[in-house]
Amino acid sequence: MTTQKRGAGTVLASAAVGLLIVAVCGLGLFALNGGSPATLFGGSTAVRGSATETKEVVDSLGRTVNVPTEPQRIAALDAFSGNVCVLAGAGDKLMGAPGGVLSNKLLRDLCPGLESVEQLSGNSINVETLLSAGVDVALVKRDLYDGGEETAKLDKLGIPYVVVDYSTMEEQQDAIELVGEVCGPGASEKADAVAEYYRETVALVEERAASVPESERKRVYHSINDPLLTDGSGSLGADWVARCGAVDVSAEEADVGGTGDYSATLEQVYAWNPDVIVCSTADARASILGDAQWQGMAAVAAGEVRNLPVSTSRWGQRGDPETFLGMLWLGKTLYPQLYEDVDLKDTVRSYYRDVVGLDIDDATWEAIVAGEGLRAEGSGGQEGQGSGSGSGGGK
Repeated sequence: MTTQKRGAGTVLASAAVGLLIVAVCGLGLFALNGGSPATLFGGSTAVRGSATETKEVVDSLGRTVNVPTEPQRIAALDAFSGNVCVLAGAGDKLMGAPGGVLSNKLLRDLCPGLESVEQLSGNSINVETLLSAGVDVALVKRDLYDGGEETAKLDKLGIPYVVVDYSTMEEQQDAIELVGEVCGPGASEKADAVAEYYRETVALVEERAASVPESERKRVYHSINDPLLTDGSGSLGADWVARCGAVDVSAEEADVGGTGDYSATLEQVYAWNPDVIVCSTADARASILGDAQWQGMAAVAAGEVRNLPVSTSRWGQRGDPETFLGMLWLGKTLYPQLYEDVDLKDTVRSYYRDVVGLDIDDATWEAIVAGEGLRAEGSGGQEGQGSGSGSGGGK
């Protein structure tokens, strides 16, 4: 009997050793193939959310990506995409977004839970944050993808990512719909409604602009954040300003800045001789008005230095999904006689109420027009979301 018991123990010990060897070998092979122990031993549960069914989407670069049909944990690594998620009613699915999105009061009104959402950089990926958050899908801008190193981290973690990019208004409309599609069916329907409102507003502004003779078109200098940072010739800013019936003075100069921004000199702005200076921030306007070097410019002397309003973002900023509101404002500002039937306040309030689902009171409207005061106290990010964008930060 003793001999038999010893035999059984020997067999069990041998089996255990064999299983251990197989496990160690398997782990070694898995690591050699680019895996990690965290992924092998339940890591996929930590990295990915609870969504299981997938669908194919085609991103802005033409990449076909398998994403969850109903994602529960979305990482928006760019302000434009984060903004659209909230506008489309999917803010509660965000596990992280840039600080400008999280700090905006209107976006917080739409999604109070933004206050506790993780702040993410649009230029780098924190592996530990995404790993612990159970991310289903990430939305990234073109610059992040082109760099390669950051998206390689997402590949390593097994997180699907969708590149969101644009340099024209039509591409931006498609980008809004793309983000909605990624967020799920309900969000997709709402994002489509925003994109459709965008198209209708562009059509209205272009119809009015068509009646302005070329010789009577206002010359506009568009300042972006810094007084001397302006539109490149192929940028989104150049697109929407021109389609309001204006001459974008920096974009009219050949080969200025490509699809990105252009750093001008004060001498160039004087030579361009704009009729109106439009600033993307109240700070830039104040800087121009307070700088003696600008005072000899005709637009400054005439009091034609304006700053764009801010709602969920700075209107017309390259990361702003509501570029159409900037178009409507600029068209009415430049050619008020063509917009006598358009009450900007009523139009904007009805858009937010009927399309987005947010009521804008009088105090909020005043803050929108002033272009400041819509960042939550004690929060990060710049007023109006800063300059990050789905267009890769350079469009």
